[in-house]
Amino acid sequence: GIVAGVVVPRPEAAFTMQLQLAAQGLNQKEINDFMTYWQPRIPNTPYVRLTWLNTADMNQLAPLSVTPQPDTTIRVFLDMDGSLYPYQLPAQHLQAIPRQGFTVVEWGGLVAGRLE
Repeated sequence: GIVAGVVVPRPEAAFTMQLQLAAQGLNQKEINDFMTYWQPRIPNTPYVRLTWLNTADMNQLAPLSVTPQPDTTIRVFLDMDGSLYPYQLPAQHLQAIPRQGFTVVEWGGLVAGRLE
């Protein structure tokens, strides 16, 4: 299918990622943990494509079983790739899942097709 997301100049990639993580409901500590891992892995190209898989996408691709069962599960997965040129993609509408009770947050990603 057609990939959605955003292509940003590399200097804006980290800030954009942080805004998008917040939009998906991650708190500051979770955002910091994500960025500590992923910021050094941002492709060293003039532009970077950022595409997110959400909880529903991840539950379909990689079902998660947690015991005891969480009241809220937030899963974010970043598909990131470098580009020499900017290009337009259909926008993603990122939204947060309201947190209630015991909450599990899982994050992951891949760069240029390499699973991390």
